[in-house]
Amino acid sequence: MPLRVTLCGMTTEIQTSITIDAPAAVVRAQFGDVAHHEAQAVHKGVRFRVIDDDGSRCRYEQKSRVGPITTTQTFELERTADGPLVNRVTGGMFAGGAIIFNVVALDDHRSRVDATLRADLKPAPVAALLRGQVRRSLAKALLEDKADIESGRYSAAN
Repeated sequence: MPLRVTLCGMTTEIQTSITIDAPAAVVRAQFGDVAHHEAQAVHKGVRFRVIDDDGSRCRYEQKSRVGPITTTQTFELERTADGPLVNRVTGGMFAGGAIIFNVVALDDHRSRVDATLRADLKPAPVAALLRGQVRRSLAKALLEDKADIESGRYSAAN
């Protein structure tokens, strides 16, 4: 799972990918199903709460730890028929940032998820600490999603 960190001024971009043994439709559905993440506690130490969801757009709250810091953030996820799943951070420590998941079919039964996190991490001393923590958290979250999907706990019928 390669990780890449890019610094663009004060904005940090962290990219990583993971291969999941499941069709792209199932992977995409799971990554866009915030209610499933809330109900099944897919990510250890992260709590989700759906604020509203009309099927094409989901507003939700996420509470988690980034290193020694506990964060509460609000997100807005717009779902489209295809294209990336973009989770815009609308409130909290990383407001103005986004987590983007692009699901690519490798064949009928395997998919790759390219994840990109963009955030404005400042001030500089805090940014250095947070970059490493955020990078590890993103990689860990992808492994947890992979385990959830490959275990059969999630299917497109959920």
